[in-house]
Amino acid sequence: MDTAPAISVHMAVRKGTPCLAETIDSLAALVGEDIDFGMVDDGSADDTPRLPASWAARDPRVRVETMPAGPGVIPVALNRGLALCRGELIARADADDPCHPERLVRQRARMAAEPDLDALSCDALSCGFHRIDPAGARIGTVPAGTGPDLVRFTALFRNEVLHSGTTMRRAVLKRLGGCDEACWTAQDSDLFARMLSAGGKIDNLAGPLVGYRVHTGSRRNTRGAEGQVLGLTVPTRTQAIHPDGLPADRDVTASVVTASVALHRGRRPPAAEVTRRGLAGLDRIAAVAAGREPPQVVAHFRARVAASLPRQVGWASRHRPLDRLGGRRKAARWLQESGHGA
Repeated sequence: MDTAPAISVHMAVRKGTPCLAETIDSLAALVGEDIDFGMVDDGSADDTPRLPASWAARDPRVRVETMPAGPGVIPVALNRGLALCRGELIARADADDPCHPERLVRQRARMAAEPDLDALSCDALSCGFHRIDPAGARIGTVPAGTGPDLVRFTALFRNEVLHSGTTMRRAVLKRLGGCDEACWTAQDSDLFARMLSAGGKIDNLAGPLVGYRVHTGSRRNTRGAEGQVLGLTVPTRTQAIHPDGLPADRDVTASVVTASVALHRGRRPPAAEVTRRGLAGLDRIAAVAAGREPPQVVAHFRARVAASLPRQVGWASRHRPLDRLGGRRKAARWLQESGHGA
């Protein structure tokens, strides 16, 4: 190809043999001279390198680089792969997440219509894609949460954008310096948080256009306590700089963010005193958001917390921090104020 394509598919893979062939087949179906593919094998010790090499041998749009064997650091491989891509738009893909044939067509059209849109996914971490098991059987599908305001606000607690379903502008990635190579986990959350803090606009397309494979060997499920701490640095930073966040001089600490994130996501909350501050933080954010955010964003936030708190109140634990802090009454109030009943 003598001229740069409009869009480049960007993938880094390590030991992806079980699923890579299916994903490559789905990507190869994205035909057109306006697409190229940049793939990095991150020092795989199995048969993984053969598949991209075979594809590149028969398709001149494909560029492949093989990194030497090593521990494997995802953001390093991603930045290497980015250098292989020549398109104005960069479409991320993962080795185990097959794409729908219409994914890039729809994303390219939307980003052409909205020049101020920095990144566009088709899903979020818990919604908007087909969840599939290692064998490819569908587990379930939930519609995506959409709207740049919702994506921006929810970044206080979680990343609403699935990296492997996202198309981004090359100029924006270059300005941000690509992935932070110190973030060996949560590099996607960090990237999108930096994009938003720079005034960027991110959205999700409605409709499942990626098959997100859920398996026990994923980095999210194997990163351990150190990885969880690193992942929480992203909402800690986001809450500290967000105008609707907790006051940075007192309440934006790792422990309090852990509590607010757990309460928002429906996870088991930490000790009672920290949970109390997390609950107070959610109340404060709700009060501030009511005067600054669109009504649908506030309603989505309240509905999510309202759905989380009753589950947590019902969990049996040694200290029962939510019960001791009037958790049942707080859950009932959030339910009532979210419009979901008393």
